[in-house]
Amino acid sequence: MFLVHPGYTLGEARGSSAFDVRHTLTAALTWRVPQSVFSARLPFWAAGWNFSTASRVRSGFPIDIADTRQALGQGFDNVGRPDLVPHVPIWIPDASVAGHRRLNPSAFTPAASSLVGTLGRNAISGNGLAQFDMSLRREFPIFHGISLEAGLNVFNVLNHPAFADPVPYLSSPWFGQSTSMQNLMLGSGTPNTGLPPLFQTGGARSAEISFRISF
Repeated sequence: MFLVHPGYTLGEARGSSAFDVRHTLTAALTWRVPQSVFSARLPFWAAGWNFSTASRVRSGFPIDIADTRQALGQGFDNVGRPDLVPHVPIWIPDASVAGHRRLNPSAFTPAASSLVGTLGRNAISGNGLAQFDMSLRREFPIFHGISLEAGLNVFNVLNHPAFADPVPYLSSPWFGQSTSMQNLMLGSGTPNTGLPPLFQTGGARSAEISFRISF
C-alpha cells in the first residue's frame, strides 16, 4: 500500500500474488520392505521397514522490485517501482554470488516523473526450488502390546543448494543478490518474523532420529 498520487489508476498495482507459484510438482513414494525379497528370506531386523520419499520442484515466487526500502518496513509508504530498461537482460551470470546469477542493475532505472515506473508489480520470477527428502521408519513390538517405533528423517538428501530471492531494493548495495537460503526467506521463526526455518524447505541437508513408545 502507498499514498495515492495524482492520476493513480488501479492498473498500476495489478499483478501476480506474492505467493503465485506458476509451476510446481510434488511426488511421493512409500514402500514397506517385505519379509522376503528376491526369493531370499530377510532377517527379522531387516524386514518391516517403511521407506518413504518426497520430491518437490517448483518455480520461483514473484519479486517486486522497488526504488528503495520502506523506512519503517511498513507497507504504507511512498516507495515506487522503477522503469524497466528495454532490451537489457534482467538476469546476468555472476560466479561470485550465491546461485551464480543476479539481477542486472542496468535493467532498472528509478522512475523520473511518477511514483510507479513501467515495471509491473511482481513482474519477475525469483529462484526456484528442488528438494528430495526421505524417511525410514519401523515399529518393534516389545511385550504385552507395547511397541517402540524408530525413525530416521533426512531432509534435502542431495544437499542441493536453494537460495532465497535476491534483495529487491535498487538503493541496497546487495541489490540483485541472494543473501540467505530459502528456508530463511519467510522469516527466522522468532515472534513477528515469519515461519520457523526448521520446518521450511530450502535449507542445508539435515537429519532427525525419532523414537516413540506406544501402549
